Amino acid sequence: MSASQEKRKRMQQRAEGIETKKVKEQKTLAKRLKRKKIVNAAIIVICIAVVVLIVISSSLFYTGVPAVKFGNWKFTAAEFNYQYKTLYLSTYNSIYQTYGDYAYLLLDPNEPLSKQQYTEDQTWEEYFEETALERLKEMAMLTDAANAEGYVLSDEGKAEYESTVAEAKAAGVSYFGSFETYLTNMFSRYMTPEIFEDMVIKEVTAKYYGQTQLERLSYSEEEKNARYEQLHRENDLITYYSYYVEGKADEESGIDAETAKENALAIANVLTGAKTEDVFADMVYNYAPEDKKPQYEDKDSCRKENVTPSGLSSLYKEWLCSDDRTYGDTSLFEDDNGFYVLLWIERNNNAYSLRNFRDIVIAVGTDQETGEITEATKAAAKETVEGLYETWLENPTEDNFAKLADENSADTSQGANGGLKQNIRMGYLDGRLEDWLFDEARVPGDTETVYVGSKTSGSYHLLYYVGEGERYDWLIAENSLKEEWYNNWKAEREADYEMKTTFAYNFTK
Repeated sequence: MSASQEKRKRMQQRAEGIETKKVKEQKTLAKRLKRKKIVNAAIIVICIAVVVLIVISSSLFYTGVPAVKFGNWKFTAAEFNYQYKTLYLSTYNSIYQTYGDYAYLLLDPNEPLSKQQYTEDQTWEEYFEETALERLKEMAMLTDAANAEGYVLSDEGKAEYESTVAEAKAAGVSYFGSFETYLTNMFSRYMTPEIFEDMVIKEVTAKYYGQTQLERLSYSEEEKNARYEQLHRENDLITYYSYYVEGKADEESGIDAETAKENALAIANVLTGAKTEDVFADMVYNYAPEDKKPQYEDKDSCRKENVTPSGLSSLYKEWLCSDDRTYGDTSLFEDDNGFYVLLWIERNNNAYSLRNFRDIVIAVGTDQETGEITEATKAAAKETVEGLYETWLENPTEDNFAKLADENSADTSQGANGGLKQNIRMGYLDGRLEDWLFDEARVPGDTETVYVGSKTSGSYHLLYYVGEGERYDWLIAENSLKEEWYNNWKAEREADYEMKTTFAYNFTK
């Protein structure tokens, strides 16, 4: 190779080396820039996440921005939660007062509401949410109408608002140490006294304005009679006799399921031939199993008196409520294990006056070991009742009776109202109380002591008859007419209160 060729080769190699170095430097720079962009992007993402976390952790989406809108009305998540939780608490308390420790079978406070069915097609959570939204919308409608009319809350309404807030404050201090802690525990972490009191006054104002509107409505006797006629099948009280003929297999006696069902059907068919109360009762006693005969010695043991249609089994409700029924009609209805035999007696069209009375309830204690009422515990309760009656006789007035009820009655479900129970209908009370209350000989001022109980629970009732209330069939009709008017009133305004939810609605419940 010549000297000139070697020189050119060395120059070319140096050029390539320089080029390679530059490329390496450019690649290195590119990598650094890329890493910087990634780092910057990561920093931005982290900053955004921190900001979002701070915002979410703050009260902004709970109290600062609307969660749901109805027309021009805006409610925050905290305000929705007030309505939602209030509805839940009132519903659970109502169920608990009726079913006691078995309330959890209907609504279990220890299980998610989304996992519990309210109806076949709706969970408790869906029900509470839907109802809470509807109540907020109604609050908006009624408040707007009240403001447009210049409505001023009545003294009674103001007293209800003040007592509601006062009771909540007292409960807060008693059970949680402070009102503020009570609110955050019962409603949500961002519920404040200001929000609570504002929602209570809105709720009370809407309620009393709505009542004022309904009280302005009046209907003639003809209108009420016509409306009740439309509703009578859902409201007439039914009196009937019922006996269940069991048709289950008895392996010990060698009777299989098919034979048992056939035997039960044969007896049921015989019983349908009984067309009067006495004959039905006698036949039931004759055909009842030997071990059950004692419970049918009383001829009224099969009698079901003044039963509301809503309390009837779907198996035979339609038959009992049919307009075609007449005294002495009988029929049988089959279920999986036997047959119901029914004897129709009469319907009560509710054309009677409701009753008002005062009640002092003295609970009877039970034996600590057996959990049952004893003669001793029953006697002690009776002595207490007799003592209260003697005290009342020293000043035998209704006011004095009311005072004694507030001081001594075990029934506090109505608050301190002197034991007053108003507009009581037939079929609502225990039969022993109802027999006394609806006796045609009853006059205001009558008193009586009645015992109601079983082996494990019981109470003495010291009763004071106040007088008649409204005629029940007319009350049913009037309530229906007013409900129809109110629904139409809401429907006319529906378009102005279209519901819209926002991102903040995700922070409700």
